[in-house]
Parts: sequence; structure tokens; C-alpha cells
Amino acid sequence: MPRYLKGADVSTILLVDTVSLLAVNQSGCLKDDRCLVGAWSRQGLGSPWALQGAGSGCAWCRHAGCAVRLILEEKGRKLMGVAQQGGQSMCGRLNVIDAPIMAFLSEYLSVVPVIESQANIAPTENVWVLNRQSHQWQVTSMRWWLVPSWSKGPQHKFSMFNARAETLATKPAYRDSFRRRRCVIPVSGYFEWRKTTSKPQPMYFEPAEDPVLLLAGLWDQWQGEGTSVTSCTIVTTAATEAMAGFHHRLPLMLSHQEVDLWVDPETPQARLSELMMPRLRAPLLATDVSTTVNNAREKSRAAQLPLGDPRLIAPD
Repeated sequence: MPRYLKGADVSTILLVDTVSLLAVNQSGCLKDDRCLVGAWSRQGLGSPWALQGAGSGCAWCRHAGCAVRLILEEKGRKLMGVAQQGGQSMCGRLNVIDAPIMAFLSEYLSVVPVIESQANIAPTENVWVLNRQSHQWQVTSMRWWLVPSWSKGPQHKFSMFNARAETLATKPAYRDSFRRRRCVIPVSGYFEWRKTTSKPQPMYFEPAEDPVLLLAGLWDQWQGEGTSVTSCTIVTTAATEAMAGFHHRLPLMLSHQEVDLWVDPETPQARLSELMMPRLRAPLLATDVSTTVNNAREKSRAAQLPLGDPRLIAPD
């Protein structure tokens, strides 16, 4: 039977036996202070280790703002020698405000779908994606967690909601989408969790001038028996000097003028490499917010209470 370590620190890694590795959340998950975050296991001696049990309830970053999951993946892979696919992730929650997003989409579409405001969008939930097929712009609601067309289907073994710009052209999970299916994910802002001496502090990043952030992404469509999943991922780069104090990764933000270049499948690789250089296109506002956003089920913007004044982050 699995053993729990009640009241353990969030960074505690407990080797329970020879076939599983558990991480236990200090603050608990919802009403259970014995939250089992995930387990590394293998079929037998000599077989590869894999992260099991992720994807339901508290087992997949539903409580501690992704910090628990990142600790589990980073320390677990280091201990077990498991190669990480896609790199350490960030930009784990999003806000969408209807009017500015629809105004942006109207620049590309003659008919814009009704966009509803959404708060605290988490990975595996749907986001609006702007892409182009057969020279026609279109906007589609896609699952925010890339499911490659060649895969066996949706799974949560690896983090697929962010993709490192440095390996898009070489990683099998992203390579074909990078060549043929680049897209833009317009959002109003995103959340990141800053490391502190105690618990991770959630922060909200939003544009200081333009009301929309244009995040570079990739998309794909998986076909199964009688079902299909259209999904996307957000591209990240190394953080700029101005942003490194918050997180070592940064979502790749595009200017309005760069949208066509990013989405166009004919854009030369050299030009894409320039677009993916770490840089902040426009000033951002960074605000500490209440830990209510740690719970991905909390969808009220009113619950995203600011803690102090926003900080202006100037472009590099």
C-alpha cells in the first residue's frame, strides 16, 4: 500500500519502495492534506521509470500552481535518469477578456466567433487559436496540451502545454508542427509562480499598453477511432534579463507585425530563429496575486486579488 507523509514540505521527495517515488504536498489538495501528487514507477528491475497517475484531480498540478509537479518532474527525472521531453515548463495559467481578443481577431476574420471571458485557464482546457490553412485565416478552440498526430492519443506522461523554442526543430513531438502548423494564441495575461523562501507566490503578467498578448504556439490534430483532438502548445524561450528574476523561461510573445511571419509556413528558418530570440517585445505589468489562483477550479476573476501595486517591466 502507498504510504503518505502527512505535513511534508512541498519539495520533499519520498522513496517509498523500490518501484515508486512519491511527492507529498504540504498544504494538501482541496480537503485532503495527504495529497498524492504523483508516482514514478516501473514494471520491473531494468525497465524504464515513468511518471504514473497524472491527469486526474490533484494528481496533475490542481493545487500548488504547478510547483509541486515541477519539483516532482525535475527531482524525479534527475534521480531516476529519465530524459525530460519538452523542457521545464512555465506559463501555466491564462486569462482571456472577451472584447480585446475579439477586436484583435477581427483584423484577420470577416466573421469573429463569440469569445467569452475566461479566468485561470489551465492546461488541458480549451483556448482560442489563430492559424492559417490554405491561405485562409481561421480561429479554433483547441485543447491546450499538444497531442501529436502520430501519438497514441491524449496522455499526461510529459508536459505538452509548453514547448522550448531551442528544440522545436529537433524534438519529434514538435518538429512537424513547427514546420507546418504554427499558430498564435491571443490572451489577456498569464500567471507564473515566483520562488520564495516559503510557498511559491503567484504573479499575473499583463501588457502595459496593448490589451492583448500574442503568444506563439504550435498546433496539431490527432485522429482516433471515431474521435479527434485538435490541440496546441505555447512556445517558450529563455527569460530576458528583466524577466529572469521571476522565472528562467518566458512565453514567446509576438508583435502584431510578426504574426504573419510566424504563421506563414514559407517563412525561412533563419527568420524564425530571429523571432525566437529571447526578448520582451513590449512592457509588461507584473502583480502579485492571492493564492486562490493556485486552485485551477477557481474561475472567478474577482478571486484574483492583487497584493500590492503592479511592477512595470520595460522591454530589453
